[in-house]
Amino acid sequence: MELAQRRAAYGVLLTRAGIEYDTFSLLWARKSGSAKEDAGLQAWAAALQPFCISEEKVTSHHGLRLKGGVGTRRMFAVSPASLQVLSKAESAFDFSGLWAPEGLTFYKDGKVRYESSAHEERETYLD
Repeated sequence: MELAQRRAAYGVLLTRAGIEYDTFSLLWARKSGSAKEDAGLQAWAAALQPFCISEEKVTSHHGLRLKGGVGTRRMFAVSPASLQVLSKAESAFDFSGLWAPEGLTFYKDGKVRYESSAHEERETYLD
């Protein structure tokens, strides 16, 4: 999929999220070892902090064990402002764990409705 198509599909996802979903999560799985990439991860955390509902330490994500052992999954409220923060990415596949957290997942009433894997360039709608 070309970048323009990814951007358009991501815009549709964010619009849909504002209508249909109530929460989303992202995973902070590791420090990259690169000061620039770690600063990017910290910037995402700071920008999303006002919308954070909870955070938990996890050893797996979507059934896969984390290579680094333990990560932090943060849950956020879907709102126009939180979606505006997410719109800074060009696609769901930007959430790869490098300069941004990974595993963008949307929920409705506690159930996964959308999940993505940037490493596999896979996204799944569970409607």
